[in-house]
Amino acid sequence: MLKAPRDYPKFLSPLLQESIRERDWGAAVTEFNALLADAACHGEELAPWVELLDEIGRHGNTWSDWIEHWPGGEASLERPVYFLLLGIQALTEEAYERAGYYLFRAAEVAPESAVPLAYLGILHEAMGSPPDALAFYEGALELAPSLFSVLNAAGNLCHELGFYVRAVSYYERAAVLLSEPVNQAVVMNNLANSLRASGELDQAIAAYARARFLDDTQPATTLALAEALLEARRATDAREVLATTLTGPIFDDWPAEARARCFGLLAKAAHISSDYLSAVVYAWHRLDGKLLDETQEGVDILLKSLYAAVIDEPHNLDAECLLAHVSRRLGYVDAALLHAKRVVKAGSPQGDQFAELGSILLLLGKDDVALEALEEASNLAPANPTFSAVRALGAWRTRPDLAETSLREAIRLEPFEARHRCDLAWLQMALGQSGIARSGLVEALLLWDEAPVLYATHGPLMQRGYYADLLDRRAGLPTEDEVVNLANFAYFAGRPELARHHLQRVLAQDPDRLDAVFNYAWMLSHALGVGEADAWWQR
Repeated sequence: MLKAPRDYPKFLSPLLQESIRERDWGAAVTEFNALLADAACHGEELAPWVELLDEIGRHGNTWSDWIEHWPGGEASLERPVYFLLLGIQALTEEAYERAGYYLFRAAEVAPESAVPLAYLGILHEAMGSPPDALAFYEGALELAPSLFSVLNAAGNLCHELGFYVRAVSYYERAAVLLSEPVNQAVVMNNLANSLRASGELDQAIAAYARARFLDDTQPATTLALAEALLEARRATDAREVLATTLTGPIFDDWPAEARARCFGLLAKAAHISSDYLSAVVYAWHRLDGKLLDETQEGVDILLKSLYAAVIDEPHNLDAECLLAHVSRRLGYVDAALLHAKRVVKAGSPQGDQFAELGSILLLLGKDDVALEALEEASNLAPANPTFSAVRALGAWRTRPDLAETSLREAIRLEPFEARHRCDLAWLQMALGQSGIARSGLVEALLLWDEAPVLYATHGPLMQRGYYADLLDRRAGLPTEDEVVNLANFAYFAGRPELARHHLQRVLAQDPDRLDAVFNYAWMLSHALGVGEADAWWQR
């Protein structure tokens, strides 16, 4: 689908478009009459009316808005125009029999115009008759060879029907009519698909590469290019394309399925090579393991690839370290510990390797040993704020003073990261320092308006402290999630009893809802009823 709706020659002038947008119907009618006179000189009568309909609808107006200002109303329309407009209206209403009748009448009374034939093609495509649709499209192109939308539609149908050589010719003719790179990329990708299907692999690869150059944000183009390169036995080129994609800025935004395919194609392109593995390691850590939340397929591919690397290269510490990280995220803690120990024992471990070992030991409840590993990570990389933050997690239960020192160090190293400030505030709450904690929460909100303060998501008004305004805007019948947020807004607005009311309402429906229990315990501790808080903290 094309992203720019007006990327090829159109009849409507900018002045006419502006008049329709502003609903200045008098000016629009005057301009359109002049346009019709000019179009008639070129033997075209119906296309301007079609564009007019499109433009009217594009700005949320209706045909009746237009026709009541048209001199003579509908009765003054020429027969070809009248039949065409009725046919298009019936087509949009999916009244196919009525649409067919009027469009055929339009074609009969305007045999020189390609427009009714083009719409008859659209009609038969909608009715599930591709061969008939293609016949009408081709009839339209005989009358008007440069109709971009018909060329593209004919190419799509030819490809669908297996007429790949004909599809290629239509796409090639369509591509030169476009000016926007993103739209050129769409047609070039279609062209490449048809070339590839017809066996013209080298030409298909060139077309995919051109489409990717024009618009590198589309996963389908990059993946198709890699697949075509693999078919041509150009595995090195395929690996380069995919590795570049993995480490590029757009990979984060790809759908999970596309990311999984990318990992799979990389594994197919090479049984694991150093450049592939470094790309995977880089991408995995930058994505923070998002594949774990989105698709098991991508994780399975990654694990198999990493195990293959470890088997082929027993001393590949990058693969071992990533295996530990992925296994931990999957919940395979024992396997993760095995891989992490291998890395550390191999000699000259890095800070991230000790941090991974410490994180795994924390999951196993071995806090003292975990803290030793996390302190070693911070010693090896004292300028890394993540290691300081993880060390704080290890010290949280037994050494809150070290946890606080570590978090303050993380804030010093990364002053604009809201999560460090939130973690410090939660620690201060646990230590009974509610006033200082509240200040930290506000600082976090100023840095990031969706900071996870009290497990709630706060909007832009919250970061400016307008809690009362937020409270008023959320009136009515909020969802359960919104009620938890309302409680937080109420508390910060200085209305603790209203906060209690909202949380009690949620807990009455779901007594085990963790964020509501946590918030209720915290509010009891700091504003409402300290004596009641202990039981809620135990929960």
